[in-house]
Amino acid sequence: MSFMSKKINLNGRMIYFPGVYLSDLLTSQGLDMDLGGVAVVVNSTIVSRSKWKKIKINAGDKIEIVHIVRGG
Repeated sequence: MSFMSKKINLNGRMIYFPGVYLSDLLTSQGLDMDLGGVAVVVNSTIVSRSKWKKIKINAGDKIEIVHIVRGG
């Protein structure tokens, strides 16, 4: 754990995150940001895909990454 890491809540579990932006977190979780089917909520607010590279992650943030399942 780097001393610059922030403790955040990701999908109900506490982790240390050394990055800065939401896009960094998504990449660290193995998500391809060019593919659809993912919704992200930061502190109870849905974050549009266009803002993923602008939103800074802060210590204590609660982040939910939801995979959207399509079908009928």
